[in-house]
Amino acid sequence: MPTYKSKTKTKDGRQWYYSKQITVNGRTRRYRSRLFATKREAEKAESLLLLSADETAAEKVTFGIVAETLLNQKESVLKPTGYKKLQQQVDHILSVLEDVEIDRMTVQDYQRLRKYLDGRDFSVSYKNNILVTLKSLCKFADLYFNVKTNIPDRFERYADKSAVRQEMNFYTFEEFTQFISAVDDLRFRTFFILLFYNGLRSGEANALLWSDIDFKAKEVRINKTVTTKMRDGQGNYLVTTPKTKGSVRTLPLANVPLNALKTLKEYYSTYDGFSDNWYVFGGLRAMPESNIQKAKNKYVRLSGVKNIRIHDLRHSCASLLINHGANITLVSKYLGHSTISMTLDIYSHFYKSKMDELIDSLDGLGTL
Repeated sequence: MPTYKSKTKTKDGRQWYYSKQITVNGRTRRYRSRLFATKREAEKAESLLLLSADETAAEKVTFGIVAETLLNQKESVLKPTGYKKLQQQVDHILSVLEDVEIDRMTVQDYQRLRKYLDGRDFSVSYKNNILVTLKSLCKFADLYFNVKTNIPDRFERYADKSAVRQEMNFYTFEEFTQFISAVDDLRFRTFFILLFYNGLRSGEANALLWSDIDFKAKEVRINKTVTTKMRDGQGNYLVTTPKTKGSVRTLPLANVPLNALKTLKEYYSTYDGFSDNWYVFGGLRAMPESNIQKAKNKYVRLSGVKNIRIHDLRHSCASLLINHGANITLVSKYLGHSTISMTLDIYSHFYKSKMDELIDSLDGLGTL
């Protein structure tokens, strides 16, 4: 079967690909694959494509075959972080079911997977995520390979009756003032201020470059996020687009974060080689998440305030906005949510007091 060698290589050396005209559901189109490291990998991927397009007969469609096809498709669609999570979940499934033919899956096969998960120190939510991925593989097999099983649909998800939903904590303005008064490191002081005043996610703030700060317009542009748990091909922390399309936003800077950023830039400007391409909070590279967590815990102890998560500073911002009369549409855009319904789902309880105030206003009109 024909494969081709690209004239240019990717950074990690991949240059083999296949190009094939296929017919799916009566529609014919030219399909060009992504690049592979070897010719054999490209040929194998083409075989899987032909199999899923019903151009070759398949006597045995196993979870291993379906998983490889699914991952091949998702690699170019998902963010690297999302793809890695999917890959890890699929690996757990394949450790038990790789050679199992999907249309011959039995209850015993499913129970073997449950037993495997029960023997791992996984959270209930992670186990359920793996079961959701299992169902996705089965649906993918039905759609692309025309093989079916309803075994996973016949069983319930994991339930943790002892689990208590984690309470959403936040700092009031007075509590945050007490907390930030103990922060003597200029970098962390500015970081925590930006999270509290502008509601940034930790990864969004950590990904900021000085070129993203417009001091003249008093604005900050959020257009990327960083995860320090993954690295790219050059060993740098992985920088990707933000969580949702709505997360790409430009926010005004109040005087407190604006002045803190100015002071921090003046400090960094004394370093040799400083440029606007430096990270705002890490310099040449973003700060490790573990350093941020350790700093937060340290200053919680020093200030004597309650301990909340880093992400709860974002919730603190939402509470601050709502308590100062911001409507739900504005809060949603400010926080970079994809929909207003998402904001309502998360912060509806913050609006309860506003509802009570509204009723008090109506009662104040008098009786009819």
